[in-house]
Amino acid sequence: RDYVRQLAGEGSGGTVRANSAADTQQLVDALPSNSILAYTDGGCDGNGAGGYWGKAGWGAWICRKQVLTQSSPEWHPPMATNSTDFVALSDLWGQWYKKEDEFYCKCTRGTNNAGELCGMLNALLWARRQGGHETFAICYDSMYARNVTGGIWKPKANKGISALCYKAFCAENARRKGGV
Repeated sequence: RDYVRQLAGEGSGGTVRANSAADTQQLVDALPSNSILAYTDGGCDGNGAGGYWGKAGWGAWICRKQVLTQSSPEWHPPMATNSTDFVALSDLWGQWYKKEDEFYCKCTRGTNNAGELCGMLNALLWARRQGGHETFAICYDSMYARNVTGGIWKPKANKGISALCYKAFCAENARRKGGV
């Protein structure tokens, strides 16, 4: 029960409730046209419950926000007002990797948090390879991954992936004119 209350933002230990759907929509609406959004997530079977550590993985869906107006070439009557469209750019996914794997991300254990961090890292690496300067927004459901990636929290575990995330975030935020 304590864990369920924490997930609902009613627990102890600094748990913060994530945005409501309306709050998130307001933030996305405020982004300028041509912003890039990366929706990231991670997961793990068992996540250590009862001593069971299953497979962990991550995903990121990346899209471009386009606000269509009457002067846009994509505008098609009978749209009466501006319209927002999201154009898919990339689907990324994978498992967290062990040391012997090509894409090893310095995770020490396959956990939900490791999966969340892998999603953030791979979205930031995609942004670096993409090379643009438009605003890049990461949409997440893990306050842990957000705060570790942003350097707000210091991790107790998976310090390697946490350092990679922080380094990638700082570099991409400084490189992009629109920031992250």
